[in-house]
Amino acid sequence: MNSKRRKLSLIIGSSISHKILFSMLILVFLPMILIVGFVYNRVFSITESEFSAYSIQTVKQIEHNIITYLTQLETMTYTIASNEVIQEYLKLPAEGYELEKINALSKVSYFEKNVRYDHAENSLLVIGGQNGEVYSSKRYMSNLNYDYNFLDNIYTQSLENENKTFLLVGTHADEFTNEDSLVISAIRKIYDASMYNNKNLLGYIYLNIDHLVLKNIIHDVVFSNDNDILILDGDTIIYSSKENNVLEVADDTLLQDIKEKKDGGQFITFGGIEYFFTHTTMNMTGWTVVNLHQMENYNQEAQRIIKSIILIALLCFLVLIFVAMAISNAITRPLKDLTLLMKKVEKDDFDVIFETKSKDETAILGSVFNSMIIRIKELIQSVYKSKLAEKDALIYALQSQINPHFLYNTLQSISNIAQLENVTDITTICQCLSSMFRYNIGDNKKFVLLYDEVINIKNYFYLKSVQHRDRIKFVIDIPEELLNIQVPRFILQPLVENSISHGLDMKPNGGVITIEAKTEDKVLIIDIEDNGVGIKEKQLEEIMKTINKNVFSNEELSTNHLGIDNVNSRLVLYYGSEHKLKIDNVPDGGARVSIRIPILN
Repeated sequence: MNSKRRKLSLIIGSSISHKILFSMLILVFLPMILIVGFVYNRVFSITESEFSAYSIQTVKQIEHNIITYLTQLETMTYTIASNEVIQEYLKLPAEGYELEKINALSKVSYFEKNVRYDHAENSLLVIGGQNGEVYSSKRYMSNLNYDYNFLDNIYTQSLENENKTFLLVGTHADEFTNEDSLVISAIRKIYDASMYNNKNLLGYIYLNIDHLVLKNIIHDVVFSNDNDILILDGDTIIYSSKENNVLEVADDTLLQDIKEKKDGGQFITFGGIEYFFTHTTMNMTGWTVVNLHQMENYNQEAQRIIKSIILIALLCFLVLIFVAMAISNAITRPLKDLTLLMKKVEKDDFDVIFETKSKDETAILGSVFNSMIIRIKELIQSVYKSKLAEKDALIYALQSQINPHFLYNTLQSISNIAQLENVTDITTICQCLSSMFRYNIGDNKKFVLLYDEVINIKNYFYLKSVQHRDRIKFVIDIPEELLNIQVPRFILQPLVENSISHGLDMKPNGGVITIEAKTEDKVLIIDIEDNGVGIKEKQLEEIMKTINKNVFSNEELSTNHLGIDNVNSRLVLYYGSEHKLKIDNVPDGGARVSIRIPILN
C-alpha cells in the first residue's frame, strides 16, 4: 500500500505539467466512467419495462386492427344477407321458375360486385340456399366444389349448436373449392327479412378471405424483423410471421404460459431460446395474439450500443490526452524556459532574458525576472566599482603619501628641531603636513564630517601657498552649520589638486581657488572654483564622457584625471547617477567643479 502511494506521489509530484495532465485526465475520466456505467445499466434496466410496454402496445394494436377488419367482414355479410335481391333469390322455389332464377342470379351478381370488392380482395363469396341454389362470386373462374354440402357441414352445425347467427373461422384449408389454399371464413345464416317470417332460414353465406390478409394487417403495426408474431386459435397456429408452421400445434410451454399468465409481458424459454413474451386474447374470436422477441437479438443490439459508447468514450479520452498534453505544455513551457534561465544565472551567467508572447501571469513573472536580472547586474557593477574606487582612492592616497608613517615620524623630528631653533615656518609646515598624513592614514571610515575635510584642505592650502610663494590664494566660504554634514572621505583635495595642476599652474601670475558650500532641498552643494586658464569645450566634453563612462565599466581610471575620476565614481556609486560631478567653465575665466551630496542625517 505504501509502495503504491509512493509511486502515485512520484507521478503527481514530478512536475507541474504532470500534475496538470494528471488532474485533467482524472477530472474527465471519472465522469466518463460514471456516464458509461450509467448508460450501460440504463440500457439493460429498461429492457423489461420499456420493451414490455412496447410489446404489449404492439399486440394490442394488432388485436385492434384485426377486430376492426373482422367487424367489417361481419357488417358486410349482414349487408349481403339482408339485401332484398339476395332475399328474392333464396325465396324462389326449388322447382321451376327457371327464368325468374336467371334474372335473380343476374341481380345478385351485380349487387355482390358492387359491395364485396370494396372490402376484401382475393376473396370468394358463396351463397347456399335452402332452395338448392348455390351462388359463387367467381363461378366462371374458381374451381367451386359443388359436391360440398353448403347446408349441412361442421360450420352450420356449430352455428346451430351454439345458437349463433354469425361465425368466424380461423385459418383453415379451403373446403369450398378444389384449390389448395388457406383461408379465413366468415359464415352467416340468412333469415327471411320479412316482418312476419323472420325465423325462416333461407340459407348461408360463406365469405372466404386469403389468410395472408393477416400479414398485411400485422405489417402495418410491426416494423421490426426481430419479432415473431403468432395468432393462435386454441392451440393451433393460424398465423406466423416467422416460420411456415401454420395449422400446427403451438409449443406446450408457450400454451402453458398463456393459460397460467394474464395478458402482459414476461420472459419465457422454450426450444433452448429465451424470448420476451407478450400476448392478448381477442374477445370477439377467442384468438390469441402472441409477440415473441428473441432476447439474444435485443442483447446483441444493446451490447452493440454499449460497445459504440465505449469506443466513442475511448476516442474522446485519446483526444483528451492530446488536448491535455497541449494545454499542459502551453502552460508549463514558459516555466521550463524560465527554470533553464535561472539555472544559468545560478552559474553566474547574467546575459539572459526571458521572452514570451503571452500576457498571462507567466509573462508577468518573466518581466519581473528580467527586471531582477538587470538590477542584479547593476548591483554587481555598483559593488564592483565601489570596491574599485575605494582601492583607487587608497592607491591615490598611498601614492600621495610615499610611506606616510616614515614621513610622519620624520616630520615630527623636523618640527621638534625647528621649535628648538625657533624657526616657526618650518614648524607650521611640518604640523600641516603631519596633520594631512594623520588624516590619510587614520581609520578606514568611508564617510567623515565636512569639518574634517575642511581642516585637511586648509592644511593642504597652507602647504601649497608656501610651495607657490603665495602666488596661489585660497578662499573657503562654508557656513559653520554645514560642517557637521557627513560626506565621502577625501573628496576635496583631489579636486583642488586638479584645479591647481590644470588651471593655475599654467597661469604665470597664479590665481585664486574658492570653495563654497550651501544646501538646496536637503542636498549639500560644494563648488570648487578657480580663475585659471579654463577648459576648452571639446576637452571638457571628453573629460565628462570619460569619467562618466568609467563608472560602470571595467576599464581602469584615467591617469590624467585620476582624482576627478575617483571622486565622481564614488559619488555615483554611493548616491546615484544624479549626483555625478558637474564641471563648467566660468565666464570670466577658470573652471568650476560642483559636488551634490544628499543630506541623510
